[in-house]
Amino acid sequence: MFLRQPALPFALVAGAIAFAFVVFPSDLLNESDTYWHIKAGEWMLKQGEILRTDPFSSTMTGKPWHTQEWLAEILMAASYRFGWVSIHLIFGICVASAAAITAFFIRQRVDLFLATLITTLGLACTTGSLLARPHLFTLPLLALWTMGLVKAREAGRTPPLYMCLIMPLWANLHGSFVFALGLAGLIAAEAFIENYKSVRDWAIFIILASALCLLTPFGLEGVLFPFKLMTITNLNYIVEWQPSDFSEVSPFALSLLALIGLLGLGKVSFPIPRLLIVLLLIWMALNHARHQMLFGLVVPLLITPAMAQVWPAQFSQAMRHHGLKLFVLAIAFVSMITARLALPIERTDNFASPMTALSHISDEMRGQNVLNDFAYGGYLIWIGIKPSIDSRSDLYNGEKMETYLAMVNSDQQALDHIIQKYDMRWAIFPASSPVIKMLDQMKGWSRYYEDDQSVILIRTDKP
Repeated sequence: MFLRQPALPFALVAGAIAFAFVVFPSDLLNESDTYWHIKAGEWMLKQGEILRTDPFSSTMTGKPWHTQEWLAEILMAASYRFGWVSIHLIFGICVASAAAITAFFIRQRVDLFLATLITTLGLACTTGSLLARPHLFTLPLLALWTMGLVKAREAGRTPPLYMCLIMPLWANLHGSFVFALGLAGLIAAEAFIENYKSVRDWAIFIILASALCLLTPFGLEGVLFPFKLMTITNLNYIVEWQPSDFSEVSPFALSLLALIGLLGLGKVSFPIPRLLIVLLLIWMALNHARHQMLFGLVVPLLITPAMAQVWPAQFSQAMRHHGLKLFVLAIAFVSMITARLALPIERTDNFASPMTALSHISDEMRGQNVLNDFAYGGYLIWIGIKPSIDSRSDLYNGEKMETYLAMVNSDQQALDHIIQKYDMRWAIFPASSPVIKMLDQMKGWSRYYEDDQSVILIRTDKP
């Protein structure tokens, strides 16, 4: 019986900690993308169709926009009907589920101390990407998928075909489903090296999973889009696409050191194909900080079976009877949900939300073209103002992004070009932005509002 599994309390404790880590801090909402994801979902709920062109910006209105994450955006919009607390709760449940699944798999195989260490380091690597965006919906799917692949290899068989049913859901939530297919291909190659006769069964599994990924409103285009996204120029301008930073101590750095130490002990032997998969995930996380989350969830599941050969799980007879523990954990979850519902969520100014500054603009300015900072675009969409640019990098890829980056790097010619081409009537940027200094020196522009975070300037010459 599942409720009598000795690893269950450990898994639920991990889930409870992850849940608390998401639902109570305000960091979950410190993200520009959250705003336009919810607005896109609201548009689709209202119109009853998939959003395929941009309705939000002043510079790209009507241009094709690929809403790969349409289902996640609808879920976010439906949740927001009950306020920000519902956004906290729905994503808290997703992260808690992924943590519990991962912890359960690990604790089933290795002893308590090692399971705690692996689970803690792995889940800590996900903290940098715990933001209210569609990728969090896929974390339980990623944990289930990876666990299923690894368990199949442990048993010397292919995964059950019903696992493929994860893929159409995943493909409509987030583009990371292509990683899942890639991981399955690598695990299949590992199985083929060990037993070439397994190739047919693994091929059937992967072909079926790939075919089910076509069950989206976009068909083949939806499968190709994640690869297209990787070709966007200046992608490294976005923080999460930049290489991992080791200038300060981080969970990823500590996890890497722990993994190196484990290999240095010489007690654990990984099959060469499995080791190569781990090295690939390390390279991905080093190359793009956003992939630290993949590293943190997938690598622990990949390496645990080998570690179990050296430090196998041990459970006392007393640990097999844990009705009281489960009751206490259930009370803890209910208490946290109650507390989250009772405590108000106060939204304040942050790097992506110039709330105070924009509360001072006039009704007339709301309908005029605004020159804005990249990070402010999402909040402008949120309050019904069409930005000149926002964080939808795939939409602005090419000349528009090149011109914007030149402008924020003090290129006066780029600034003049944007103002004249789009008839910008006012501007809002962080107080430290070079654009503010350039506008201050331009004839026909004057400061309208300023605070410690943002400055608004208006164009005083008549159109």
